[in-house]
Amino acid sequence: MNNLLFSIGTILIQTLNPVPTINEITHIPVAHAQVIEQPLEAPTVPDINRMENNCYLYIKSKIPTLKPTKDIKPNSVYPNLNGLTIINYDGVIHYMFNEEVKELGIWISECNYEAGKCGKRLLTWQYLKDRKAEFYRPDTMD
Repeated sequence: MNNLLFSIGTILIQTLNPVPTINEITHIPVAHAQVIEQPLEAPTVPDINRMENNCYLYIKSKIPTLKPTKDIKPNSVYPNLNGLTIINYDGVIHYMFNEEVKELGIWISECNYEAGKCGKRLLTWQYLKDRKAEFYRPDTMD
């Protein structure tokens, strides 16, 4: 009988005041609780055949005759204009195109240093030293 009175009272209250404010809600029986779920977007897997997702493809667009990655081995002790800077970031080899060699460091252009992005940045000599950067000169016969 109490449940029936509670239900009738709830119906009357909802009829008189259909949208209670948060301050008016003191107890919501579990049977009346509603779970609202929003669909999650499926994580997207980057297309590695797009240049912005693949540093090698970007370099290949700058140097069409570039060897496959398995054949790119450091062959210079210093950076060269239009050559490559190679850094191993925790087991992931990253290739960068040397745009300018300056007193402060190397201006490089690259893709996929940040996932899906291309851009330019200055790598200082200290940064290159700390990350044990290596250099590749594509015009040599190695």
